[in-house]
Amino acid sequence: MSSLDVFAPGPNYGDGSGVAGDFVGDSKHHGGAEKAVYLYAREELDYWGEQAGRSYPNGMFGENVTTEGVSWSEILVNQRFSVGSAVLEVSSPRQPCRTFADWLGRKGWVKTFAQHGDCGT
Repeated sequence: MSSLDVFAPGPNYGDGSGVAGDFVGDSKHHGGAEKAVYLYAREELDYWGEQAGRSYPNGMFGENVTTEGVSWSEILVNQRFSVGSAVLEVSSPRQPCRTFADWLGRKGWVKTFAQHGDCGT
């Protein structure tokens, strides 16, 4: 297990990530208090790896925290939970974007990923 420092960034997109040292590539649509930290399940990385015939390391989908044993599709907006000493609140499910599709180099990826229904939070 590794650690990271989280904090509350400014309220708007473009105000940066809520994770110290994190890079936000598209500040027009990412960052700020509503998109400060991205969590994604290891089980989902494994699912997509099986579909692609390869393995995906933690963080491959842009997540700051890769979890185990949490189904993010069952978590509710405004639900709070603890990760280490931090208390995080779910603001929205991930909305996959073209940058993400370009990163993976998979045609039709945004639609495929969204239709699966577990995009993380």
